[in-house]
Amino acid sequence: MAVLLKKNNPTVKGILILNHKEVNLLPFFSPFRDRYLIGCHVGCHHKSENITGFDFYLSSPEQLPDNFPDKDKIIPMNSRNFLPNEFHNIRNKTKESLLYSVEQMHKVSKAKISDSVLDDIRNDEKDYYWDILWVNKPHSVKNIKTFLDQLKIVFNNNPCNVLLICAISPNEYKYKDHFLDVESYIKQIFTEEERKFISLLRPETSGNEGADNSLMPPFYQWSNVFAFYTQKEGESRVVHEALCCGCRIVYYKYVEGGSDDYLDNTNSIAFDSYTDSYESLLSAIKLNKVSDCTGIHSICLCENTIDKFKKELGDFYNRHNLVYDGEILDIPNLHFELPAHNHKVPWKAPHNETGDLTPPYLNEFIRHTGM
Repeated sequence: MAVLLKKNNPTVKGILILNHKEVNLLPFFSPFRDRYLIGCHVGCHHKSENITGFDFYLSSPEQLPDNFPDKDKIIPMNSRNFLPNEFHNIRNKTKESLLYSVEQMHKVSKAKISDSVLDDIRNDEKDYYWDILWVNKPHSVKNIKTFLDQLKIVFNNNPCNVLLICAISPNEYKYKDHFLDVESYIKQIFTEEERKFISLLRPETSGNEGADNSLMPPFYQWSNVFAFYTQKEGESRVVHEALCCGCRIVYYKYVEGGSDDYLDNTNSIAFDSYTDSYESLLSAIKLNKVSDCTGIHSICLCENTIDKFKKELGDFYNRHNLVYDGEILDIPNLHFELPAHNHKVPWKAPHNETGDLTPPYLNEFIRHTGM
């Protein structure tokens, strides 16, 4: 989504950030380039194509081609580095906050967590309830079917508590062939007794933003292992939300993109083959939650990263002999704004699931932001 990060003044250039889906708009903003730096937020995997022409890029280097011509213009931060401070392994972690999130999620979810599970949560004394957590839409690229097949093997060895949060976006109704009917598949491969260990939430959303982000921290806090089965991903904000809440990540060793930038043997277990990934799940659930999250908090929580971001911008201005006053606009939920997951902006096209700026709405954006 186009984000006006800094307004210009007579001595300091402003900052406009477009995302990787808005690169076609760069020529439209040419008249503003004498007053604004224009950056690109890369949220997707772009190894196969170059994005050029911007003043700087917010991206993991792993998301861009090896021969990317503007490596010196990369600021290695993107939406995962501006997470709300509530994504924390300890802060506000209570049963009450978890049960509140469940209650609110039930209001918009086709599937609900059973009363018996909720009773178990209230009475359980461990520092987590769900052994394995999955948070992703059931799109084929997320490999949810493979995950469920491997979970079935896990259950043959060791039934455990599992929570799947699979948001329903409008695209799931439009392109059914690309999505797994997760409810039906769970009923198909798991026995009635096994299904007692599996909780499923299917919150309806009006856009591509997934489940209500403000409700998500307790689900991570009260889960031990986070399963991430994608082969190719940009930055994967959910992985970093999980890390900040002390979840151990189980992921594909050869995943392409930036989702594994901060993963190591202290916070994750990688699998070489999808067909044997159940072994990594079994190994991970035998371990406790990650207790020391200070490192990932310093990298991903906005209370620690906004000043670092300002410093990165200051260094960029200095390298280009530009004046910088050290300030940017105070934008709530920058982690949602940068990848266009705020679909309530006035320049959103009616047919879009996201808030990506499109040519017919350029004037509305310029008027609204006062550029």
